[in-house]
Amino acid sequence: MHHPAVVFSKMVRQKLFFLAPLANVDESILNAKLPGGFGFSRMSFKEGSSLIAKLEKFSPENFFQWRHIHTVPHNDNLFFIEKSFDFDLPENQNGEIVYCHELYAYVVKSVNRDIEIPLQLFRLFKEGNIHFVCWYIFHRNDDNPKIILAGGGISSSQDQILLHFEDSEIEAAQKFVETIKIPTQSDYLALAHSNYELSFKVQDSSLAFLTLMIAMEVLFKPRNEGTRAISTNASRLLGNSTAEQEIIDEEIRILYSKRSKLVHEGEKIWCAVGEEDDVRILRQFVRDSLKTIIPLQLSKDELIESLAKKCLSYERGAKQL
Repeated sequence: MHHPAVVFSKMVRQKLFFLAPLANVDESILNAKLPGGFGFSRMSFKEGSSLIAKLEKFSPENFFQWRHIHTVPHNDNLFFIEKSFDFDLPENQNGEIVYCHELYAYVVKSVNRDIEIPLQLFRLFKEGNIHFVCWYIFHRNDDNPKIILAGGGISSSQDQILLHFEDSEIEAAQKFVETIKIPTQSDYLALAHSNYELSFKVQDSSLAFLTLMIAMEVLFKPRNEGTRAISTNASRLLGNSTAEQEIIDEEIRILYSKRSKLVHEGEKIWCAVGEEDDVRILRQFVRDSLKTIIPLQLSKDELIESLAKKCLSYERGAKQL
């Protein structure tokens, strides 16, 4: 049987719009910047939910059944990453836009480079699980949006920690995003950072705790040494005085004992609302460690050697790192 081939009549330059709803952010994100022509924006709940409903093709009154509803709104606002751009797209003989692999490749590359990496750096700069829940590429015909492409971020069931920037933090956060390079070329730092990121994504608090403890081991456990070295080296890196080092050392040893009970006895890590959150405490140690180590550009052996020289002796002078 003969099947007629699809015939493209022409390539047409179209005005396209990128839209990615953001989770776990508030108005402070509007002061931050993204590369590549992307920007942060805010819509009222009514305006934003109406646009998403049109794109997803459901009735606005059913918006509360949208799969991402529980992580996106904040203070009756919706926050987005937006961009508009022109792109040549093929039309068929009926004047309809058809799938274009070149557009998909362009968007995925832009999202990875100009959105995902900066958001990872914002998550590394300060506690807060900022992420985009999905993205849309659409064009408008008589003000009616029509999706051409769509893609996923991460699901709405992840750690719902709000990212909030004080006015005094914006400049430092922006500088951090613009100067720190990830993925890092160092294998051990890349692995530690990957586990840090994974801690936001896993739904089980015990597994999130384990991924963060793996990051600590990757950063601070020397070859052929016991686990006691993890708390010792971390405290030397993060403590600004002998007293601070001793406190950090004790806190990390307590956390590691919980890791041992989890692995060897099945004693889970519970992070109920209102209780001490071991996952966030450990994540803060990993975050502070990565923020300090990445700019140093040291190999694992060089890092361990530098920490060994500190020997909890701040009274003899300034830090050696």
